[in-house]
Amino acid sequence: MEQQSKNEDNVAPFLCRNNCGSFGSPATNNFCSKCYKEYCFRNFNPSIDLRDKENDEKGEEKEKSIGEMDEAQVTGLVVDPVNLSKGTPVQLDVKKPANRCAVCNKKVRLMGFQCRCGNVFCSVHRYSDKHGCNFNYREAGQDAIVKANPIVKADKIDKF
Repeated sequence: MEQQSKNEDNVAPFLCRNNCGSFGSPATNNFCSKCYKEYCFRNFNPSIDLRDKENDEKGEEKEKSIGEMDEAQVTGLVVDPVNLSKGTPVQLDVKKPANRCAVCNKKVRLMGFQCRCGNVFCSVHRYSDKHGCNFNYREAGQDAIVKANPIVKADKIDKF
């Protein structure tokens, strides 16, 4: 027992092999815990391109096309159809989280009100005139009436 405590006292802490600023340990190949997890992940998943991982660590962001993105990332994007018809570059906007008001950013929890424009609002901004709603209620109402009340026409009567 005495020999183990003497050996532990002689070992001085040293920095991580990746020079991340944390301290490493011999049990993790001189990596800190975070770098060791990344090291194991890279070694046991050969399908990942190491160059992409290194670029991400350096802070360089790589722009991805929609085809390269995960399905979860693509579903949160909104595309302006007006820009598509003009042929101009499309700017993708990420939607705000559904648990916050789109106007005041207040947490709405269970009392959030879903508007027809697609956003969630608090009790103060739930009305269309309070949040500047861009949904065309008149056109939607006319379409609903047309669908609910089809034109009823009798067949022509043949005259003899």
